[in-house]
Amino acid sequence: MNLDRRQRAWLAALGGVLLLALVVRAGDGGEGDQRSSRQARRGGPRAAPVTTQVVPLDLERLEPRSERFELGRDPFRYGVIEAPPPPPPPP
Repeated sequence: MNLDRRQRAWLAALGGVLLLALVVRAGDGGEGDQRSSRQARRGGPRAAPVTTQVVPLDLERLEPRSERFELGRDPFRYGVIEAPPPPPPPP
């Protein structure tokens, strides 16, 4: 691959921008609360609070109940196609 000086400069600049973005993204660990308070002061969107509460799973709500919906035709299963009735005999 033979790159001229201009192309190498653009690639180096792009690599630097990507590296800077990676460093900024990796260093955002403890600054989330500060950033959300700054955005709140400016009227920007607020970040959703992180919850660590574990809610027990209600297994009864996962069971299908017949009163919730009526079982009907399955659109993904095809039954036997009935033959059309024969035409009436000619008069």
